[in-house]
Amino acid sequence: RSSSTSERSSGLGPGSVGLIIVGAGALLGLLSPLGFVPTAVGPFLIAFGAIIAAPESSLPGRWLGPWWRLAALSAFVCLVGLGVWFLSERAGTAIVMLGSLPAAFAVAFGYRPRD
Repeated sequence: RSSSTSERSSGLGPGSVGLIIVGAGALLGLLSPLGFVPTAVGPFLIAFGAIIAAPESSLPGRWLGPWWRLAALSAFVCLVGLGVWFLSERAGTAIVMLGSLPAAFAVAFGYRPRD
């Protein structure tokens, strides 16, 4: 029990780990014009990070709630963009890039203690 308390106080809970993964996915999603690998891996990292951060999104004392929803919506848009990529590479790349921007905002502003 004390390890989970120290884990939360050091900032290494599932919310922060999930947002780190979302941030990596957002970075790859923004680099999607470089080819298929960033276009494919970025949306999956955003979705995976949002899933990992989900248990902590509604805990009291954190501002992760609305930002987690933004990351989850971003994951959905990016995954749709990946599907569109198979039909039209240019349009899919644009959708993945646009979907990655909200994920980047969620990471930048999402995980802070409440005042």
